[in-house]
Amino acid sequence: MSALRSFGGNLISYQDAGAPQKLVYRNWKQFGPRLGFAYQALDGKKAFVVRGGYRISYYPQKLQDWVGSQSGSVPVGASFSNSVTNTALSPDGLPNYGLRSVPQYIAGVNTPDSIINTTDTRLLARGFNVGLLDPHHTDGRVQDWNLTFEKEIMSNTVMRVGYIGNYGDKQQQEVHYNDATPDYIWYATTKTPLPTGPFANVATRPYDQQAYGNITLYAPTGYGWFQRCCRSSWSGVSIRASDFRSSGITGTRSWSTATPTIPRASMRCRA
Repeated sequence: MSALRSFGGNLISYQDAGAPQKLVYRNWKQFGPRLGFAYQALDGKKAFVVRGGYRISYYPQKLQDWVGSQSGSVPVGASFSNSVTNTALSPDGLPNYGLRSVPQYIAGVNTPDSIINTTDTRLLARGFNVGLLDPHHTDGRVQDWNLTFEKEIMSNTVMRVGYIGNYGDKQQQEVHYNDATPDYIWYATTKTPLPTGPFANVATRPYDQQAYGNITLYAPTGYGWFQRCCRSSWSGVSIRASDFRSSGITGTRSWSTATPTIPRASMRCRA
């Protein structure tokens, strides 16, 4: 903490940050209904059956990344380094100190049990990483639906046409803030060499350029994926067409036919 504060950073309470005590607001909107129906219409040769269903499901988000970031950042943890290549830690603040100096330690000759003194805050370089959870974080959501028509077209032969789809959204994503400016963009825009010395890890970042390095926000994304398929079957022959779309990522379409050796009593399209 003394190193963080000496670099211009600080640690505040949840009240000062305007966050709830548990860091995440309770979400009362995660309602997951399950609905289904089956209806037989008409009689005799004109009879047919309609089946359908809909549901909303939620599942917990993966929080290991956020938990890991908490255990490895101030004030819980810190990374002490002894480096001859990091300009923020080299004695003269210039690059490639190891190539310009005589090695102080030689492995197996004069190396002590540890060359890092964890009480020396000078071994903590500027650029403390921060991971935080969106206070309005929600669980991932999946919506499923299906609609099937069945009709006997001849003796012992039933034609079945079905439409099945699902849609997922509110998936967890990482939002990275305060990333360092790429070297080429730095050279092209500033027309100056990369910063060296104690501020080498923070000087090319957009935030305070004093204490903080990578800042990662774990939040539910606005992106989603959509998958649907149509399947028809009769006399043991099945035809299936599927369509998969992902917002801003990828999309595929496919169709297939199959003739099972043993006709199945029911066939389902799997997401």
